Amino acid sequence: VDLTTGEGRTVVADETEPSRSIDPDTIWAATPGSDIAYLLFTSGSTGRPKGVPVSHANLLAFVDAMAATIPVRPGDSCSQLCELSFDLSVQEIYPALLNGSTLCPARVIDLLNPAPYVARNRLTVWVAVPSLARVVLEGPVPVDDQLDSLRLSIFNGEPLTARLAARWRSAAPNSALWNTYGPTECTVAVTRQAWNGEAHLEDGGVVALGTPLPGCRTAIDHGGVVVPTEDADDGATGELLLTGPQRFVGYLDPTLPSPFVTDGDAAWYRSGDRVRWCDGRLFHLGRFDQQVKIGGHRIELQEVEHRLREVLGHQSVAVIAHPRHHPTELVLVGTGLDRAAITADATGLPTYMVPRRMIEVGSLPTNANGKLDRGALHRLAAAGR
Repeated sequence: VDLTTGEGRTVVADETEPSRSIDPDTIWAATPGSDIAYLLFTSGSTGRPKGVPVSHANLLAFVDAMAATIPVRPGDSCSQLCELSFDLSVQEIYPALLNGSTLCPARVIDLLNPAPYVARNRLTVWVAVPSLARVVLEGPVPVDDQLDSLRLSIFNGEPLTARLAARWRSAAPNSALWNTYGPTECTVAVTRQAWNGEAHLEDGGVVALGTPLPGCRTAIDHGGVVVPTEDADDGATGELLLTGPQRFVGYLDPTLPSPFVTDGDAAWYRSGDRVRWCDGRLFHLGRFDQQVKIGGHRIELQEVEHRLREVLGHQSVAVIAHPRHHPTELVLVGTGLDRAAITADATGLPTYMVPRRMIEVGSLPTNANGKLDRGALHRLAAAGR
């Protein structure tokens, strides 16, 4: 679809000459880079669906950047776990197929117990959200050596905790581990960080976002001033801004507020993520929209979750701010909750940061893409559980 005119283009496969050879160069030459490769809808932090058109040029820039940094090789067998409506599927599909690898689509049942799927297909490349790794490690069947075939594990879509990363490295001992980060608006991933257990590559228990992929640029909105990270002072903190050939040109709906800020040199996409630039790499400090105010105090939900994970000794906890009672209260949802351990004295948290309600569940709810389903958490809280 031409986004400016609204006109569509129909492509019909010619079945009369099935043996006819196709020249890939001709195909690419006939496809201007500005043409739309795919359109995904993301709600962002507002809940209002936003159409994100990603061009062929955006997509190829991403594939080239990944090939130069975290290469998938001919002969690799690659996971394919995500629905096509989730942009992480792009990170699974195109680096694999455009580099001569084998793509191994998972069955629905495989998502409930992915370790046998890895072993059955002798996968060498794993691409997934961290929540799915937790499903593997905390499943009903021991992992044993089912992940030994992996040589490359790539995570994206959610903050990757160092504790989970360490458990995954132990379960997949032959695999290099990469944390990648990027919004749909900048084509899946724009930063990467290799992790091998180094303590200096984590902050608040979360693995660093790392450094930009080739061609991508990052900056920090520091008090309303755009500061490219290559010029930023060590320790600079603010909203992460993104630009480069992977950045989209704007939402499908032109009435939506512009997501860009310009500095005279480039148009930067506002990510909504709070970061720190330290020792030449980016560290994720949480979402601006996850910052809540209770009793006059500003609270980062991610900070509360991190501390409770440390106290409880496992990952299966989530904290939400729910307006069941006024003022807003913090609600803890998780497995194996030791209520006696969740106090201000036991956690070292200020009283206003300790969840007032706790909801015990068999497992944290996830959506079809394997991400933590915070909407389901709010429904549990609303039901008074």
